[in-house]
Amino acid sequence: MSADTFNPFSLLSAAGSGDIGAQRTLAEEGARLALLHDDLFAAIDALCFARLAAANGNVADAGRLMSILAIAGDLCRSEGEETFRDLLGGECLALMSILADDGVDAVENQLTAVAQWSTPASVSVAKQYRELMMEGK
Repeated sequence: MSADTFNPFSLLSAAGSGDIGAQRTLAEEGARLALLHDDLFAAIDALCFARLAAANGNVADAGRLMSILAIAGDLCRSEGEETFRDLLGGECLALMSILADDGVDAVENQLTAVAQWSTPASVSVAKQYRELMMEGK
């Protein structure tokens, strides 16, 4: 392995112990690799760490999570992946809705447009996910 190759295993223990910097790095690197290689599985891995980081309530971490949800959704291109794409879109919409309610103007200004471009299934899922997310607040 070359010196410039990313080694996610070096950060797993720290990320699992709550190190938000490690969680952010694993999320960002996973997203970078997902885009670089059109790799849905790398995006899914990135989502795990992005969700953990976003759970701390930082708006930037929520933004990172929404970005990775969009990347993963875009990578769902195969037949039969529509349901998974709707679930990802629903999670993103739910998160946007909560951030808009919290007064994040950038999200509030985009929420209606994003919802209008979303599938009915994503909007339905968003309502369910929002309820679940609010239980955790």
